[in-house]
Amino acid sequence: MALSSAERQAAYRRRHPEIAARRAAERAASRAAKPPRPHAKTPAERQATYRRRHPEHAASYRVANRARIREWNAEYRAAHRAESRAYRFANRVQRRAYMAAYRDAHPDVMREWLAANTGRGHANAVAWHAAHPWANRAYIRNREARKIGAAGTCSEEQAAARWAMYGGRCWMCGATATDDDHVKPLSTRRMPPGSQGGSNWPANIRPACGPCNSRKHDRWPYTGSLKEARPTTSQAPLVATGWPRHA
Repeated sequence: MALSSAERQAAYRRRHPEIAARRAAERAASRAAKPPRPHAKTPAERQATYRRRHPEHAASYRVANRARIREWNAEYRAAHRAESRAYRFANRVQRRAYMAAYRDAHPDVMREWLAANTGRGHANAVAWHAAHPWANRAYIRNREARKIGAAGTCSEEQAAARWAMYGGRCWMCGATATDDDHVKPLSTRRMPPGSQGGSNWPANIRPACGPCNSRKHDRWPYTGSLKEARPTTSQAPLVATGWPRHA
């Protein structure tokens, strides 16, 4: 009966143990001299490598499976909402540049999309503003501050914390608040030292009701009747967040 290759090698090692030991030591030294192998790639890394090597296959796959890809992306964003939001915020400049370059390179596609989705952009904007009131108000507040060159920014989370400090009550009359009020009116960065100009930092923002906000307007100091709502004791830790105490 003929022996297999593995059996012949085993028989040779038994007959010549010194040669087998020397060759084993040489193989071990050769493995030790080689650089370590890179870590195993994840499925996502393998897919990215394949797309780079075969761009034509990747393009044809996207065209043939456009609906499935959109469903997967929507499911991923729904399951990883916080991560998706953080990514969009961290890469907002690159995303805007990418979209601008895409619109410039594909004017026909953009015209077709706009013709097929008349009114969709406005409807989406209305729905988004209704679902994200704090984000919309923060955007408007920061935009107005930038227009006049006022110092400071206030995010939606910081504004919500300020409202929580006052229990959602107007700081002037104690009624239910509806507006954000810059206690000291916004002023430019070049105000003279010692002036009463205000900033857009969170410390200068308090909740106010519509009538009081209109009555106060841009007066400071405000001499109207005040029943000032004090920060609630349950929100005391929010006062010590490192925000400037004076605007």
